[in-house]
Amino acid sequence: MSKTAYRTEKIESGNPIVSEEVAWAYYAYVILSGKAKVLRVVDGQEEIVARLKEGDVVGELAIIGNRKRTASVIADGDVEVAMVPKDAILDMMRSLSKETRSKMDDVTSDLTQIYQISGTLSHLLHEIQDLNKKVLNIDTLKKELMEEIKDVPEIYRHIFSTLVERRTSGMETLKKLSHSLEKSLVGQ
Repeated sequence: MSKTAYRTEKIESGNPIVSEEVAWAYYAYVILSGKAKVLRVVDGQEEIVARLKEGDVVGELAIIGNRKRTASVIADGDVEVAMVPKDAILDMMRSLSKETRSKMDDVTSDLTQIYQISGTLSHLLHEIQDLNKKVLNIDTLKKELMEEIKDVPEIYRHIFSTLVERRTSGMETLKKLSHSLEKSLVGQ
């Protein structure tokens, strides 16, 4: 098979380019025109983890790393893709020196780990945003709580009061961690 062999295909809006459910990859795709979104199931919820545009490549990691598909890619409008067969890509890889192939194996392993971490972080950051959107006036809650449990022993009031204080403290910690993460990523 020629190392430049590929075919083009038009994908209608909303249709999959790559499906996570399809275990093994037979093609890598280059987006020739249009846009797509990358969806991954994280903790049971489907999330958009990336948006793709003309020139972006999809599915190469599954081929080069001999791994299962880790995400779905859906056409976001009509898309034209170049479909590069697995055999052509692997032939190209085999033509590389042993040292370069080894380094490319390291790259694919690193990318797999990076994508797993980024998916988890993305999901967790969304959860932090959701928690932050909950409008709780802590001072009012504490006042109401103390009024409702004024006739119970102090130890119980202390337990409930501690829960409210820990929620406030926990949210502050999450905000600081989120800010620190954003700051460290911008610094790179």
